[in-house]
Amino acid sequence: MKYILCLLFILPSLAFAQIEPDVINETQEQSVKLGADAEKAIKKFDKNFIILKPRHFLAPVIGIFEGFPRELPQAVAADFNGDRVRDIVVMGLTEEKKTIVVKAILIQSSQKGYFVTPIDQWNARQKRGTSLKDAYNKLHDLEMYLGLSERIEVRNSNVPLDRRSFKIEVYNSKTTLLFTEGGAIKPVAFKNKK
Repeated sequence: MKYILCLLFILPSLAFAQIEPDVINETQEQSVKLGADAEKAIKKFDKNFIILKPRHFLAPVIGIFEGFPRELPQAVAADFNGDRVRDIVVMGLTEEKKTIVVKAILIQSSQKGYFVTPIDQWNARQKRGTSLKDAYNKLHDLEMYLGLSERIEVRNSNVPLDRRSFKIEVYNSKTTLLFTEGGAIKPVAFKNKK
């Protein structure tokens, strides 16, 4: 009986650990699902990192993502390194040198589990002394958002066509296109960001 109880507690945690990160974008649910390994990688990278929600972005930005299954303004999920395991890029809020910042990070699969690579960051325009939780609750109208690159954008850059790539866009502005290769982030076409 003792062994059965142990299995009942261990099996669900093992099953959760194997879940690949995903982005759910359906009418009834918009959420980011990390899984235990990706969650652990984020906590190791930055224990204070909080993933943003659609409510933090401009209303027109949220509208851009209607009908895109693995994309939301704050997260995109795809196999970026070609190992047939889904990776995820997320935007979140954290604190650096007593300043609240919005940070984009890649959580990427490897043989040893997931690891985090920082992509970019911006000041969250919060008053000094604001707590991270308070800044998270008050943050709104973000213009920067993530997206999966379209075939035409990939074709017009030096990204191999068989690679999934992601981009950071600024609403009504220029695009920064990035992609992954062999676990590294390679800038493809930097244009002026707002």
